[in-house]
Amino acid sequence: MKKTLVSTACFCFTLGYLTLVSCTAKKQPLTVTPPANASPAVSISTNKNMHTARFTLNQARNIRLDITLISQAHSERISITNHAQILVDNLDIPNTGDNTISAHLGLLPAGEHTLNIFSHHANVKITAITATNYAHTQPVSFKDITQAVELTTNATWKYGGPSIADINNDGYYDFLLSNHHEDLPQLFINKAGEKVEQQALPLQQGDFHGTTLADYNRDGLLDILVARGGGNGTQPTPPILLRNENGSFNNVTNQEGLANIGARGRSVRWLDMDLDGDLDMLLLNARKLENETAPRNIVLENTLISATNTAEHNTFIYRASKVFESVEAERVLVTDFNNDDIPDLITYTPLTFLKGNGDFTFTDVSQQLLPAHLINAPHITGVTELDINNDGKRDYYFARGMVYYEMANHSLEFSPARNRIDLREAGSKGSGHIDFEATGDVTLQDFFHWFRGYKGEFPLYLGEQKHPTTPPETHAVHFTPNLCAGWPSNLDANGWYLGYLGNNQWRFGWQLDGNLFWGLRASIIGATNMTPTKPPQNNNVQDLLLLSTANGYQEIGAQAGIPSGGNHQGVTSGDFNNDGYEDLFVYRFGLLHGRVADWLLLNTGDNRFISTTRHGATSSDDNGHGDMGQAFDFDLDGRLDLLSGSDNPGRWYLYQNTSPTANYLLLRLGNSPSGTDPSGARVKITTPTRTYYRTVGSAGEIHSQSLLNTVHVGLGATQQVTSIHVRWRDGTEQTLGPHAANQRLSVGYTHH
Repeated sequence: MKKTLVSTACFCFTLGYLTLVSCTAKKQPLTVTPPANASPAVSISTNKNMHTARFTLNQARNIRLDITLISQAHSERISITNHAQILVDNLDIPNTGDNTISAHLGLLPAGEHTLNIFSHHANVKITAITATNYAHTQPVSFKDITQAVELTTNATWKYGGPSIADINNDGYYDFLLSNHHEDLPQLFINKAGEKVEQQALPLQQGDFHGTTLADYNRDGLLDILVARGGGNGTQPTPPILLRNENGSFNNVTNQEGLANIGARGRSVRWLDMDLDGDLDMLLLNARKLENETAPRNIVLENTLISATNTAEHNTFIYRASKVFESVEAERVLVTDFNNDDIPDLITYTPLTFLKGNGDFTFTDVSQQLLPAHLINAPHITGVTELDINNDGKRDYYFARGMVYYEMANHSLEFSPARNRIDLREAGSKGSGHIDFEATGDVTLQDFFHWFRGYKGEFPLYLGEQKHPTTPPETHAVHFTPNLCAGWPSNLDANGWYLGYLGNNQWRFGWQLDGNLFWGLRASIIGATNMTPTKPPQNNNVQDLLLLSTANGYQEIGAQAGIPSGGNHQGVTSGDFNNDGYEDLFVYRFGLLHGRVADWLLLNTGDNRFISTTRHGATSSDDNGHGDMGQAFDFDLDGRLDLLSGSDNPGRWYLYQNTSPTANYLLLRLGNSPSGTDPSGARVKITTPTRTYYRTVGSAGEIHSQSLLNTVHVGLGATQQVTSIHVRWRDGTEQTLGPHAANQRLSVGYTHH
């Protein structure tokens, strides 16, 4: 049954358990499609950027809306509220023109509901909505405990971290925060899941990037490795190696042979590339400059040096690795996609699958494993491995979006609700402008000039006479039409330009005579309309979900229900509701100036995910952008918590999982009997109804790496584990069991 409605009155529709009333503000045809399974049909009206529907549920239901709409602008978003509650926060609309997007509203109680659907930037025309109910999935909720545990950080830039590991071997995870801009990397020690305490590190101010922790010298203590930038190629810099000496850290960069290993460092990794039991070093660096002759990326073998008159120590020796050295990437995930215990790499962007050969070399197997259209796929920002269907094969989720340099390319947002324009430009040679309307004065604020070596002036010029003033970076400045009257005949000086053209019409422009900055930003408050002189950049990029098959990997994102479009910066994985299936948490960049709720994707167990922003793991008062985080059990209560970084500028946040408890098992892995550390160890947990597979490593990686050696498995309703099988990368195996659920077990040797 289909109906087309053209009405200015209230429309009432009843089907099964739902009655909907929609009041139409003006004549607008809408299509109503009742689904075949007797789920509710929906009709809705348009009134500028707001759409309102009232309905009554006869019983509680999980409701999903499939919305067909026409968008008039790139990077448009809609939000859905029910009274004062946000049901969906900033749902991305990928393209201009026709779109169909889905919104999971979650479990709505019986009774009356009022849905407000509003667009943030442009007038969106909704042409059809279908409402369906979906199977219940145990919801997940988080509580911000950042202040409660005394995690104190400044609002600054991040760099694709953090690194999580048990650095003092007390069973609780500690964390190393990969700050980039003004703050040094910070080490926080977990005090029994109740507080954290910062521990000083011997680091000085520098251009810090990725971080990692591992026991490189096999003394049972985790050491720290930090990547450093190379001054835009002018000062190639080695990573910093901090050796753990019974809880204190000593900089042994020079002592361990790294003094002359310098580049534009981005990502650092520990991995056993020759399977000799110790961890070797992998350095991923930024693109070489024309005059650089050394390899872009570097492989270093961990070697034990013994001498007659000095104590033995480790040193790192360069090993040629032709394919890896020239790979075009700054980000990497260490994995083992063929389950041969030899570490493999997924490097990005562009996307490349590199099979480890066990001798410090790698083979590019992208063509054998990937669909043709995904070989060298661009715009990948973060990767995590997970086992979607518990078949023992590694699947991968790829977060995709625009990084900062890419976003600084005429990204433009206009919010009629906030009367606000936000702009990002490339900072390279050229000029441009936008026209906008405003009644009365306008306010300029949040200017930013990303330093690239230019030391000249870059003022704000006002009106036809080009009166110079200082662009407002840290405060807001009001400008009257009289102060900005007219527009100059030419833009002949580096700077911003603001002019009042009369009749409530304004113009805002910029001029650069060279590549002066890495990016420019500005915001205008008071605008009632905007006209760009060229189409703004569309920052939407579709995430990817790769399912392992007998013939490689199949991309199943659309079938799996992952969100459409978006500008995502990172992803972490774990079973957040302990139902036995691994879920995903996707970090969203958000608005050009403003945070939005990140995506929680709950695995339904049939290769599909329910996406929601109703989880509580995003700070509403943070002005930064989603970056990266890790899922881990901070307080060892069997529920996965989140440590998340908010970027540019934003703070670090710790979110405690407060969801209703379900059965689980925690297994802490130490070293094998022969002394091999747990990195890369594989765990197989068998229950009467299901088998689970986990690998010790990170819960997603960008520039940093974690060592999550307490394996977490959600067991759902199962209360008994039949057996636990552990295999270290040196081939040593151990079997435990049976064991009851809801406890923490240990296997292997741990230094105390």
